[in-house]
Amino acid sequence: MSQPSVYLCPSCQEVIRSEGRSREELKCKACGFSLSVKQTLPDNSNLPDRSKSTSSGVMRDIGNTALTSPTELPRRSFSEPIKAKLPDARIEEPPENEDLETSAKKNEKILPDGTRQVRRRKKRRKEKNKILYLLLIGWICVVGAIIWLFKSQDIMDDDQPVSIDDTTNSEPEREKKHRLFLKRYRGAAADAFAKFMNTPVEEGKIQLIDRSSELASEFGRFYQYEAPIALPPGLQIEDIRVVEFAEGKVSPGIEMIWRTRDGHHVEVLALWDGHDWLIDWEHLVRYYSEPWALFKLDAGSSEGVFRLLARKKDVSDDLITEVAFHLPSRPGISEREGVYGRSHSVRFRTKQDLGIEFNRLWSDFNAGERPYNSKFPDGDIRGMMRITVRLAWEDDGTGKREMKLKEIYKPSWYGKRVQEYYKNYPFKPSIIGR
Repeated sequence: MSQPSVYLCPSCQEVIRSEGRSREELKCKACGFSLSVKQTLPDNSNLPDRSKSTSSGVMRDIGNTALTSPTELPRRSFSEPIKAKLPDARIEEPPENEDLETSAKKNEKILPDGTRQVRRRKKRRKEKNKILYLLLIGWICVVGAIIWLFKSQDIMDDDQPVSIDDTTNSEPEREKKHRLFLKRYRGAAADAFAKFMNTPVEEGKIQLIDRSSELASEFGRFYQYEAPIALPPGLQIEDIRVVEFAEGKVSPGIEMIWRTRDGHHVEVLALWDGHDWLIDWEHLVRYYSEPWALFKLDAGSSEGVFRLLARKKDVSDDLITEVAFHLPSRPGISEREGVYGRSHSVRFRTKQDLGIEFNRLWSDFNAGERPYNSKFPDGDIRGMMRITVRLAWEDDGTGKREMKLKEIYKPSWYGKRVQEYYKNYPFKPSIIGR
């Protein structure tokens, strides 16, 4: 018995099984085609309708092709299942254009008149969000511009000279101007002093004083033999005033008297240098170029500049003027509690230039006049006048050395800048309290 074979009908592509018969005996059950070699294809009209065929095989157009021999399929045992190779399964996504068309149809609406209305919800939302963003950005820009204008105005005001209208003549008007001036600048002046006190000497304290570049050498040497001022916490401003050195020509200063918890006082003068409020350091520390304790004993330098308290002594000879100089107490210690150490007297001729000048200043002092009507001397020991002088040790002609008065700067302890104002501009009382 021959082995079973499987053939493919050349006419309709149906599978024909031999089932032990010879090839010449095989006949397609679907179309009746015989597998004999000499037989030709039947008329196409007798062929079954291929569209109704249930076969899943590949369809081929062989109507015009002559068959020389039937197609023999590879032999396979019936015990083995026939495995058909299927194409890979793929999920094809619809084209993007199709999605767009579908979404467009959903957003479209045909009106009764035949016109088409398109819904643009997403675009409207984007447009609304864009408008909100633009409004927010515009609002931020407006607020920023307003803040910048205020800041620029402050900068311009800081760069401009600090002054008070010098055309004001009446006392009430001047007091009003001074109140407005203090309202604007007293905070900055007080902050300048607080910053000076809180800054160590080695960390740039000198940058917070007036004329820092000119006083660099004196500043460093002074703190070699003097400790920095140490004040207790809780300072409060007891009095504050405006000092007009020269109306309309130089910037006014601000005079502040701070009071400690134990009742002592600290005098501070803040000066405007064109950019910041700075401290009159020479006045604050009662600067002297040489230690007074050594100088009065002729143990140090032979000459120096000192800020002292002066008291005129009574002498029998009218041609001689004798003055006793005292070293004032350090800041934070009330002057009424005394002075440091003992005084040293200096004699000079009354009719000489220095004698004439000192006696004139002493007369003004007894009459109640003060430089710029300052309140600073109100706490001094009664009968003592503030004065800045230059003293020197010289030979008296007999082989002995004596202290002599060489120069009188002014009856105050102000620094060099204010002393120059006092010298170059006519004095006019101009301090008005708050």
